[in-house]
Amino acid sequence: MGGEMALISSVIGLVAGMQQPSGPKDNSAQLAAERKAKEDEQAQKEADERRRNRGKVVEARELEKKRMTPDANRQTTLANGGAGLINDPKVTSSGLKTKLGE
Repeated sequence: MGGEMALISSVIGLVAGMQQPSGPKDNSAQLAAERKAKEDEQAQKEADERRRNRGKVVEARELEKKRMTPDANRQTTLANGGAGLINDPKVTSSGLKTKLGE
C-alpha cells in the first residue's frame, strides 16, 4: 500500500511540475522563425515557377525555330499535302500545260 501511494504522489508531482504558470509568454523568437520559414517556402515556390516558365519559353523557342527552318517544312508528307515531295514541284506554265493535256 505504501508503494502505491509513493507512485501516485510521484506522478502527481511530475504532472504538477510539468504545468507551467499561465503568464505572458515571449513567442517572438518562435514567431520570427515561423515567419522566416514561410518566406523561404514562398521564395522557393516562386523560384520553381520561374524555372518552369523559363523552360516553357525555351521549348517554345526551339519549336518555333524548327518550324521556321525551310528544310523541316518540306521533309514530311503532312507538310506537302500527303504528296511526299521532297523537291519543289515544277510549276512552269509549259509543264502544267503538258500535264493537263493542252
